[in-house]
Amino acid sequence: MVVGDGGGGFVADRATRARRAGWVALAAGAGAWALVKFDVFAGVDHPLVPVLKALSTGVAILGLVVCAAALVVVAKSRRSPGVTEEPGAVGEPGAVGPGNAVSGQVGGSVLQANTINGPVTMSTPLPLWIRLAVAFVVVAVLAVGVLSVVVLTASEEDPDLRAVTTVSFGHCAGGWVVPTPPGQLPIEDRPEGAVQADQGEVLVTLQGSLPAAVVLQSMRAEVVSRKPAATGVRLETPCEADVIPRSFGVDLTRDNPVAFGIPGADGGEKVPAPRFPFQVNESEVEQFVIKPNVSTDEVEWRLRITWTSGTRRGETVVDDNGRPFRTTGTTAVSANYCADLRIPAWTPPGEYCPPLKTPTQAGFTGAWTGSGTLTFTDDGTAVWATGGGEARIRLLSVDRYDRATADVVASTTPDISVGDRLRLNLTYDKASVRGLTQLGAEMLWCRPGVPCQ
Repeated sequence: MVVGDGGGGFVADRATRARRAGWVALAAGAGAWALVKFDVFAGVDHPLVPVLKALSTGVAILGLVVCAAALVVVAKSRRSPGVTEEPGAVGEPGAVGPGNAVSGQVGGSVLQANTINGPVTMSTPLPLWIRLAVAFVVVAVLAVGVLSVVVLTASEEDPDLRAVTTVSFGHCAGGWVVPTPPGQLPIEDRPEGAVQADQGEVLVTLQGSLPAAVVLQSMRAEVVSRKPAATGVRLETPCEADVIPRSFGVDLTRDNPVAFGIPGADGGEKVPAPRFPFQVNESEVEQFVIKPNVSTDEVEWRLRITWTSGTRRGETVVDDNGRPFRTTGTTAVSANYCADLRIPAWTPPGEYCPPLKTPTQAGFTGAWTGSGTLTFTDDGTAVWATGGGEARIRLLSVDRYDRATADVVASTTPDISVGDRLRLNLTYDKASVRGLTQLGAEMLWCRPGVPCQ
């Protein structure tokens, strides 16, 4: 029993302690619930975040349970006979001092004194499970606080993966689409107001920020927006030899496509398509060439690269210096400007720069045989029939070298899939058509009666 001093100091009974425990549990539960409800750690990449969320949920639930139990204890305490104060004398049964007496149920230790002034309260302690639950809630709240500091402090450190990007026009494909200029344009890395054309390139250099290895697990594109292809003129790309190794394609005709490896060549030697995973650290880097494909749209997009480092897992967003990448199809351009490296400048159609061609003007007409049968129609589409089925191909644009970019829009043959990209090239004598898929498969079709070589 706890007794007030001679001045009648405050003495807490069982109901008061229960109320205090209920308020503590309710406040802790509400705070933990707020962490989960408002997702305070959204966007924070740390392995302890799931632990924090689970712990916060547990505290919120337990806090409500303890609060409800405390209310039950308070209600029972008010209904119990309690303790009364009656006059008595020292030495009489139940007496604790002159002018004070105790009646009803008495539990716990009893303190006797010669003289006691003021009220005397006798009560039993709170149930053990409530005291343990309150202690657990308090400890859990302290743990949530400590872990929050650890997580938020770690999230402010340098990322485990750094990325540097460069947007370029590509090689023998791609280019830029710009508003129609009044005349020729000087060749530069990225003209003002230019949108990257289909089959351009995004060069991504990846490096770890710590000595520990960072393993690159996968890469995909996130489509941010889509609208009709940009209008204006196309600035063509000067050609170079060999496809750079470590090339990946992303098919932006689909939503959030996974990047796929493209076979390349190095010094004339074929290089197989790259495959994840890759590994970097602060002294070792990887450089990827990303080739976005888009048909008749202009697409804003970002890259998302997932990685692991020890027990940590994260995702690095790669974009154009804080803005989404922009890539457009070339189906809405009005002219093709040629790259004259002697000036150097992009020049409008004229004596040196032939105008854009339609598939018919280029010679993509009639039926061709070889790798199956390829039949062009007047609307700029083609049907490729093989022994396993057929594919319908849509020609998107033709450059001055009689090369056409084409998409597969329907397919029942295992040789090619819907969404695949083709490069079709008429030979100089227009006697054969060579086709190349992004995955490195080669096809050859020839005029009827002309042997394919």
